[in-house]
Amino acid sequence: MGRSFRTVSRVAFALLLVCSVLAIVPRSALAYSCPPTGVHCYALNSWNGDTRGVAGDISIAYIYTNDGSNTSINNTIWLVDTTSNYWVEAGYRSNLGITNYYWGDVRPSDPMYRRHLMTQIPGQHYGSGLDINISRENDNTSFVAAFHVNAVGYSSYNYSTNNTMIPGHIDIGQELSGTTGSHADPAAFTYNQWQTSDGYYHMQTDNGYTTYVGGPPQGYFSEYPSASAIGGIWHSLCGC
Repeated sequence: MGRSFRTVSRVAFALLLVCSVLAIVPRSALAYSCPPTGVHCYALNSWNGDTRGVAGDISIAYIYTNDGSNTSINNTIWLVDTTSNYWVEAGYRSNLGITNYYWGDVRPSDPMYRRHLMTQIPGQHYGSGLDINISRENDNTSFVAAFHVNAVGYSSYNYSTNNTMIPGHIDIGQELSGTTGSHADPAAFTYNQWQTSDGYYHMQTDNGYTTYVGGPPQGYFSEYPSASAIGGIWHSLCGC
């Protein structure tokens, strides 16, 4: 989805949690304001610093929205340019009751957001881990977004071409647009990694920082990267 909040402000908006982050509120109980054409709602953990790419695992959890064609909810990993104007993202997304793997980008050569829907997630994928890798190709003018669901043998490679962005920021978490009718069971982000210029990946050991924009997506670490061998365990969910 679009990331207009990045070009407006880096200031985190406080999110008032009325109940425990583990509570799931019935999806009809809340109305919220996450305009499809404006600033969406986010619960993110982020890291800044020079990097060539990002990798991580997202558990495939049930997510749902059915509140019109412009509403959606997604669990995603973003690799963002140092200016925050360009990025490549990959994850899974629900719209109109259908959940797909997807990736998207905004490139210096094409500053419009482009979303690419992939296969609808079949039932046997739920509960598995989705391995995502977004990295710069050797030609320095494109990025590859790779998907793997090892438990069922699914793989896909997707290319953001003519993309000369310089990565300097990583986000993981959840994005929501719409006003009602969405829901997301807890999903875990693990094996959170960043890639150095020599092509090697390293587990995150810094805790980074958490940002909430609007509501009601929620996110938290059950195991911080600084005390983890797998780059931390970040959870995203939405009782919306």
